[in-house]
Amino acid sequence: MMVHSMKRLFLKLCSLVLIMSVALSIASCGKTKSNKRDAEIIAEDSPWFESEVIKVDLGIDTSKELSSYEAKMTGFDDKYMVILFTGTYWSQSDTDAGEPFANISVLDRETKEVKRFGLADSLGENDYVNGGTYKDGKLTLQVNTFDPKTYSVSVVDKDVDIVTGEILETRKHNNSEDTYSAISYEIGEYIVETNLKGMDTNPKVVLTWSSSAGDKNQVEIKGDNNILYGVPVILPITDTRILVPVYSERDTLFYEIDLKEGTLKDLDAKDYE
Repeated sequence: MMVHSMKRLFLKLCSLVLIMSVALSIASCGKTKSNKRDAEIIAEDSPWFESEVIKVDLGIDTSKELSSYEAKMTGFDDKYMVILFTGTYWSQSDTDAGEPFANISVLDRETKEVKRFGLADSLGENDYVNGGTYKDGKLTLQVNTFDPKTYSVSVVDKDVDIVTGEILETRKHNNSEDTYSAISYEIGEYIVETNLKGMDTNPKVVLTWSSSAGDKNQVEIKGDNNILYGVPVILPITDTRILVPVYSERDTLFYEIDLKEGTLKDLDAKDYE
């Protein structure tokens, strides 16, 4: 479990707001040719020039201190963008492991209204939400359950109604135990999935994608001596190129992937400050 200071939490949440802003096509840029560097990165006729800032309430209880947290985009379609914020508040007792929480924020892309609901009442005291995927109008959460008697962990998938917050179905999780979380995105004719693997050894991000024609490809992003925490969101640059931010122990890394050519390129994080 990742433990962060409140200062790091503030920085991460600021990063999340920034990333969500970009995901909503709201990177604030003027239509000017005065900045040569910006003109080289973003074309003047790009839709990214249209700007609007929408602040999403993640549902943090400010009266409590956070022990651990993770915020990520689970996916989006033409109607909604769905953000998952999970973690644990510090325990008030030495014998208590802490109070877990899982909040869902759903942004209506047409009205710009944000609806938020918590899942605390739907989870057991030993449950922890590892991640989630929103696809085809359905949010699926990956939930770990710890058994204090056997010290074992079982994993299930829970389908959630994003309108009511109701748990629709619970079933056994089928992915590899080595996979921490998986999120899918639809980019043009491609379905792109991000996975964080090897949490007990050396975490790496694995991105796999398939085209409507059935072509498949995959790239890996390794942290080497820098621990990776996962991909909060994927941003389409074109129908075949994507921007991939990766949270790490030190900072946020940025990569560009060409889905057609199957290439991965390191980017300068300073260009996205």
